[in-house]
Amino acid sequence: DELSVDLNKTIDSFKEINSRYQSQLNYLELLLEKIDVGILSINQNGKILLNNTAAKKTLGLEKLSSLNDIAEKHTVLAETIKKSNYNRHLLIDIKDKGTTKQLSLKITAIELLGKAQKLVSIHNISDDLSKTETEAWNRLLKILNHEIFNSVTPLSSLSNTLSMIIRNEDGEVKRSEELSNEDINDIAESLDVIHLRSNNLISFINGFKKLAKVPPPKIEKIKVTDLLHKTALLFEEETKKKKIELKVLSDSNHKINADQSQLEQAIINLISNSIHALIGNQDRNIELRSFKKDEFTHIQICDNGQGIPKENIDRIFIPFYSTRKNGSGIGLSLARYLVQLNNGKIQVESKENIETCFTLSFE
Repeated sequence: DELSVDLNKTIDSFKEINSRYQSQLNYLELLLEKIDVGILSINQNGKILLNNTAAKKTLGLEKLSSLNDIAEKHTVLAETIKKSNYNRHLLIDIKDKGTTKQLSLKITAIELLGKAQKLVSIHNISDDLSKTETEAWNRLLKILNHEIFNSVTPLSSLSNTLSMIIRNEDGEVKRSEELSNEDINDIAESLDVIHLRSNNLISFINGFKKLAKVPPPKIEKIKVTDLLHKTALLFEEETKKKKIELKVLSDSNHKINADQSQLEQAIINLISNSIHALIGNQDRNIELRSFKKDEFTHIQICDNGQGIPKENIDRIFIPFYSTRKNGSGIGLSLARYLVQLNNGKIQVESKENIETCFTLSFE
């Protein structure tokens, strides 16, 4: 009888635990169905163990039992998921009902009950990109309007002034002896201004070419420490002349997947920015750091220069925005573009006259 009572208590405990876990499972399944991000859990054989309605809707599929179901309609997507053996975050386009969808794809390797699986999140970002693209175009048009208007207006005004100087009241061109020394000086000064503004406009257009001609990245494994030492070497002579101490603080063997030449160019632009920020400082330091945190490899370019005012920090990556007198406004925007092109993120933190750090992060 005592054994029977104990067994019944044990059975009741199991029922209670099972009921509790079943409630949690039902809650998670309900939560999974309510979110608008597609979720797939795939085993090593390509079988889809878990999916939600958002995944089916995004992919335009009614059945999701294996990668073969995806491959029938989206071959490239299925191959990308199949060949990804490490954590990846990428963008990919798919066709569905005659329209192109832009997907943000995050693939994470996990182990559940001793078995390897891939957890895939799929987010349709077409609408978000469209909105962002519209905002970017509006911002770009404002910049274009501002820059071109600033260049063309004085050119138009000066050309009108020159016309008035070299023509008489009847509108005929004056003879050389009719021009005074003051007229000739005014013509020379006006031509100098026209030449300067024309060069500035050409420089502005060349900035667009730099952004437009960046080729697709050639991804390879890169040793971060080697990259930083190599880039620092390029600035060795310049930093010595300007009495800047350039240090590389990286003794790890961290590797990232990126295009070496593009990432090097991004770091070069950031170091050049730091060198300019140190103008006027007595103690001049630039540090290139690398470390790993939260599954990300971070690269930092830090200086103890004048820093970035809070009101400007949100604008520094806008193309052609510059606080320098003769700055092109291309360096930082190109650096961010190159980092993003290589599936990285770039952030900046600045304490004026203390330290400014640009952080590049890669999974």
